Formats: sequence, structure tokens, C-alpha cells
Amino acid sequence: MTVLTVVRGEPSDDELAAVIAVIAARAQARPAQPEQGRVQVSRSRSAWADRSRSLRRPFDAGHGTWRLAVR
Repeated sequence: MTVLTVVRGEPSDDELAAVIAVIAARAQARPAQPEQGRVQVSRSRSAWADRSRSLRRPFDAGHGTWRLAVR
């Protein structure tokens, strides 16, 4: 069974070894598969996907607080 096929070019043995090492490292770093019938939900969100960043904080009331709002 062929697992890896070179489609274009003629890579050296060192280049193929580097590609295989990267693929093997990525496969080892992959989290374990969830149990059958269960869905794994990722709780972490990137800062770009976090919608709470677009919400404004409420204004603080008090003497001179408007100066702090423009900083």
C-alpha cells in the first residue's frame, strides 16, 4: 500500500525524510479521538473569533471620568 506519493519533482532522500518526520510529529500531537457517539467540543476560542471584544464597556459615572474615556 502506498501511503505517500510524490506527484511533481524529484525530492532527495533528506527532503522526503523531513516531510515524513513532520507528518509523524503532527499525527502524534493530534488529540485522542472522542468516544463513539460523543461529540468533542473545543472550548477555546481565538481572540479574532471572540465576539465579546466588539461590545463596549459601560461608562463609569463620576467627576472627571469623561477625560479617561478619550485616552
